[in-house]
Amino acid sequence: MRLALTLALALLAFTTACGDKATTPCQKYAQLEWECGGYPASEKQITLQMAEAMCEGALAEKEASMMADMFKAELECAKTSADCAAYKACNDKRDAADAPSP
Repeated sequence: MRLALTLALALLAFTTACGDKATTPCQKYAQLEWECGGYPASEKQITLQMAEAMCEGALAEKEASMMADMFKAELECAKTSADCAAYKACNDKRDAADAPSP
């Protein structure tokens, strides 16, 4: 996991230096997390790096875990969302479906 995280951060640093376009699913996920998360502008770089690294780490996990499953589900929403409204609606729908019934 640590190696995967290190490689993901190195890849992100390289791709960020080459431009802001999201080219992988995890980069698109990170971009939507940044755009939709309401983070301070001063935290843009670290937010993008952390989101992409966590996404890549979740994809590399061989065993199911709550954290990996959450990132994978958010990634699926990112893949199908063109903007923050669609991304939020997808995640809200997923959260409602996962919520325990009373």
